[in-house]
Amino acid sequence: MRGTRGLNGCSGEKGKLRADTPRPGDIAALRREFRVTRRLRAPGVVRVYGLEPWLTGLALIQEDIGGSSLDRQLKTFGAKHLARFFDVALPITRALVAIHDQVVHGDISPANILCNPATLDIRLT
Repeated sequence: MRGTRGLNGCSGEKGKLRADTPRPGDIAALRREFRVTRRLRAPGVVRVYGLEPWLTGLALIQEDIGGSSLDRQLKTFGAKHLARFFDVALPITRALVAIHDQVVHGDISPANILCNPATLDIRLT
């Protein structure tokens, strides 16, 4: 879900817990993710702006680069997208190098990589 923050007008993307009634462990994990990622200022890593109440859970408000997750793009474009493998792999590798002394990502998957195909802006979430 995309939107604009009222206070500063920043464009943002809302990542929320998937369950209608999230378990306490899921909420605790999202709070931990927020605490860790809000301090990261590395190239290739999505900036996190806030953690806000959303329905019965929480929503992580993060930078919107105007793209979608790599897994969504792979489903849409299929093998044709794989021709740009290095266009995606190199920025991901650079982002991991930039954060490796601060945090262990723990869940690197196409669902946690944002890509704007028009600009080739690639970010870890």
